[in-house]
Amino acid sequence: DGNYDDSVKHCRKAAQQNDWIVISDTANGDTDRDVARTVMAGYSVMVAEIAEQLAEDVPTHVFVQGGVGGLAATICAYFQHAYQHAAPRFVVVEPDRAACLYASAQKGCRIAVDITQETVMAGESAVAAGLAALICARQNTDLARVLHLDRQSRVLLIGTEGATDPGLFKSLTERSVTSVSNTTIRENEGAS
Repeated sequence: DGNYDDSVKHCRKAAQQNDWIVISDTANGDTDRDVARTVMAGYSVMVAEIAEQLAEDVPTHVFVQGGVGGLAATICAYFQHAYQHAAPRFVVVEPDRAACLYASAQKGCRIAVDITQETVMAGESAVAAGLAALICARQNTDLARVLHLDRQSRVLLIGTEGATDPGLFKSLTERSVTSVSNTTIRENEGAS
């Protein structure tokens, strides 16, 4: 019972009682910080592979889900370091029901937001957060202009999660995980 923060607390308590180690990209103390840094270093492998595949075709924009911040921070830092003055514009997206990064940025320090209703960040919605923001930004003339987002833009969206709850996935998409996986496999085979 409870929200994400409650489950993290429960996990940490169970880990202490059982002499387990929590592997997480959230930090609560020095030991957790070291683990979180290692997880973020793991994210950098994914970003390095993306950069290698893109070669000289650097994106103009990166839309990435905020989550707890580790993935977004790694992606922004990597591209900023790799491309310096040619780095893309970054748009970090998070749901209004869990706008911790936004609240923290406004206050200039880490802010915990009381989450009373969970968000859905699994399956297609993990990439749909960035995609939804991209669609909204393109439909808002003023926002598109501020972001320099136009038909010439090359946008990178990052999907990070699979369908961890097949029942929820089906209720949201009206498709089974298997049917989506099989369709994707057939599309990929046809493209090669």
